[in-house]
Amino acid sequence: MNSTFEKTRSSGIVTMHEVARAAGVAPMTVSYAFSGKRKIADKTRAHVLETAKTLGFEPNPHAQRLANGHSHDTIGLFVSYLDLGVQAEKLRVIQGALVEAGYEVPIYTGGFAFQKAGAVTALMNSLRRQNPRAIVCNTIELTSETLDELRRYSEKGGLVVTYDSPLDLGCDRVVFDRENSTGSATRHLIDLGHRHLAYFHHNKCRPDDPRFLGFCAALKQADLQARPDWNFGAGCALDPEVAGGQFAAKFLALSPRDRPTGVVIVNDLAALTFITALGREGIRVPQDVSVVGHDDRPLARHAAPPLSSAAHPVEAIGEAVVELLKARLDGFDGAPQEITVRGELRVRESSAAPPQ
Repeated sequence: MNSTFEKTRSSGIVTMHEVARAAGVAPMTVSYAFSGKRKIADKTRAHVLETAKTLGFEPNPHAQRLANGHSHDTIGLFVSYLDLGVQAEKLRVIQGALVEAGYEVPIYTGGFAFQKAGAVTALMNSLRRQNPRAIVCNTIELTSETLDELRRYSEKGGLVVTYDSPLDLGCDRVVFDRENSTGSATRHLIDLGHRHLAYFHHNKCRPDDPRFLGFCAALKQADLQARPDWNFGAGCALDPEVAGGQFAAKFLALSPRDRPTGVVIVNDLAALTFITALGREGIRVPQDVSVVGHDDRPLARHAAPPLSSAAHPVEAIGEAVVELLKARLDGFDGAPQEITVRGELRVRESSAAPPQ
């Protein structure tokens, strides 16, 4: 091996300029050899690639995307934050199907914590500038600034599919009907004879939240009203077990004569923690109070008692996202499409008629 090779290899990370020097060509020729952006002689290209292989040079994929203007094999999955439940499960379904189809599918996320709005926007900006073939975006907790970055990508010809909440971005989208889920849980308790119902969300309880709107709509349909002092929000989005304990403490602080007979709890883990905390104080489910959770996680089926729950159709949402995306990748250029997905109520032993 000549001295140029030895010197280049010992210098650490091998650069394109070092490959060019070792091969006796211009740096732009090395770039063309890897990108195929411009025709060069087959003999020259083979010599450059062999030199690069000997030196251990690997081109930067992000730099290649910027140079080429796009990447045909990369689809970016974007979500502002992760949880240990349905959020991550949806990513698993979508990523798995796209990887099986032959795409690179990196996940861009703020992680297991709420990030500052500027940090999430910067993350979307970084993804946009890498020009992936498509961006699949979860719309939960996205700011207007982050959405503007997504619009810039779309306006320059980027392919976008969103899922979860119904934000209008002029692209294909999959909407999970959260209002229907909470409404069905509430109607189930009403049909059992309950007239005193509480609502609990492990995150903030906002009056415009689809979950809360579904709860209120079901009550109104039965000529009932939501009591403000029975509507609770904990603000613990990533700690539903902690939130469930907080709800139990608030429930127990109420006078026994002024407690709801049924509760709708948005999250199975929060609901199961609530049930456990009440059991320690001698309050039985469903004999003393009925509970309906949300998401229908596997643990709900094996709890004591098994938890009634409004299912979160993770598989259906993921499959719908992939269906819309593949249609676009295959050349469909029609108007934006929307698929609405609804979850079924799974009735188990945690809900029954109210005590007499």
